[in-house]
Amino acid sequence: MARMPEDTMPGILDHRCRTDGPIAVAVEGTIVERFPPVELQRVLLFGNVQVTTQAVALLLQHAVHVAFFSGSGRYRGQLVGPESGSVFLRLAQHARHADHRFRLDFARHLVAEKCRSGRTLLRRYARNHPEVAAEMDRAAMHLDGALARLADVDSEEMLRGVEGAAAAAYFTAFDRMIRPPFVFERRSKHPAHNATNALLNLGYVLLGNEIASRLEAAGFDPRIGYFHGLRYGRSSLALDLLEPHRTPVIDRLTLSVLNRRMFSPDEFEARGAELGVLLAPAALRRYLSLYEASLGDAPADGDTPRARIQQQVDRLRRAVMAGAWDEGDAGGTARGAGMAGSGSMDVDAGESA
Repeated sequence: MARMPEDTMPGILDHRCRTDGPIAVAVEGTIVERFPPVELQRVLLFGNVQVTTQAVALLLQHAVHVAFFSGSGRYRGQLVGPESGSVFLRLAQHARHADHRFRLDFARHLVAEKCRSGRTLLRRYARNHPEVAAEMDRAAMHLDGALARLADVDSEEMLRGVEGAAAAAYFTAFDRMIRPPFVFERRSKHPAHNATNALLNLGYVLLGNEIASRLEAAGFDPRIGYFHGLRYGRSSLALDLLEPHRTPVIDRLTLSVLNRRMFSPDEFEARGAELGVLLAPAALRRYLSLYEASLGDAPADGDTPRARIQQQVDRLRRAVMAGAWDEGDAGGTARGAGMAGSGSMDVDAGESA
């Protein structure tokens, strides 16, 4: 992933070589970084960044997606190359959307994985923080109950009720994991009402965008979701696949960076009712580096988050083409559900806070 070095300055992505040379990043006319296109998977551009047509052509030639964000981290859109997927996958994806059983089975799987990953995080935190162990255990028992109820779910409305109750129990406990000087209080989407929610929102947007890119590369239409349904302008299928990865990737990263005091409260800015609380531009680059590192952070007995996401996309492709969701095809999410807290980004950091 490439990004501009300073969001506070206008920048330019350029490519002027006649051969297959690097992408150059220039700030105020001075080249500050160069990236060989073969080493890039995607480019994230925040704020006022110009991209030359030569750079765009080279990036698309190498199948590098270019995503555009506002300076505050709101997703604007992306450039992608020609789709590589089969038209038959798109036809099958549409057919599966009309199949109530497929939608329900797949959505039940997503909620189950989300509950398992949340339960893993809660129990790990309880083992290392006995002062809040009772609260963590109560929330984990709520998630156990949600998992038990999933077998009896026979409608999407009932499933959303189970998922909503599980999420409420999880975030009640999540509030106790965040250590001073930061707080969580409650979940607030855009606009975020505090720093913790600002990081959660930013992380979810970044990871959802990456999942959408992988879906498009595989030939899916990211807008046709099975759990999140259809909504104009929304990548619902990317949001579907995001669900099992929210806790082990973004929630875990947020806990780690805040409890380790890798950011201070004065690195967040209150931008009013419309924008809410946002990470300051100077701190955004540090967060992007930490985010990128977390996606390449593999536990000793598993794959990296990026590898698990790709396995999940591949598993969904097989299921869509086969016409049925097979729980026996473990893909990459079963191993991923139990990884919260493993690797170098440790949720237990910051015990002295």
